[in-house]
Amino acid sequence: MKPKIYLTLFFLISIVDIVNVLVDLPYRHLTKSLIIPLLILYFISKTPKVKTFYVFIIAMVFAWLGDVFLLFSGANFFQLGLASFLVMQIIYSYLFFKDIEFQIIRFLTCAFLLVVFCLVFNTYLWSYTTGIRIPVVIYSAAIALMAFTGINRNLKLKGYNYIVYGVLLFVISDSILAMVNFAQVFQKGGFLVMLTYILAQYFIAEGYSRHLRLSIE
Repeated sequence: MKPKIYLTLFFLISIVDIVNVLVDLPYRHLTKSLIIPLLILYFISKTPKVKTFYVFIIAMVFAWLGDVFLLFSGANFFQLGLASFLVMQIIYSYLFFKDIEFQIIRFLTCAFLLVVFCLVFNTYLWSYTTGIRIPVVIYSAAIALMAFTGINRNLKLKGYNYIVYGVLLFVISDSILAMVNFAQVFQKGGFLVMLTYILAQYFIAEGYSRHLRLSIE
């Protein structure tokens, strides 16, 4: 199939899933579990199998596992979901780190802002996360690391802006998810979580695909 077909299916299923969230329809086990596989097929269909192609696929598989685990209720499933996303974030960070470019102002500004984010994020959630504070701190640090490495890649790389949009949307999505699950704020917060998450995954996949395509041109 052509990449455009997979991309169209990805966005169609994503829209249906978001509608399911908004109106509480009982079809999310189907729609949510198809989002990442369709994005993987889109990525495969348009990306040369070079360098870190398969490593990126592995990261996306862990993202899919995270999606599936979070479809089920219970603390164990929630922790498995977070663990899956943690692995995904570590792999993304590894891939982005390979392309990092040290520019002192960007480097220090990004580091400062992300440290502030982690401090504010964990301070806000501290009273709501009794019993899982350490995992939450580790998870927030992984989010920050992924954002840091994504933003500090070489500016000249093809698809650079896409990945920056993606990692920033991931920070927003996971922040909203934490507030919805722990602090129980945001009416219909699941809608915002999924909207930002879907766009984050798309931008990261699109940006990395463009980067790998350029590597053989």
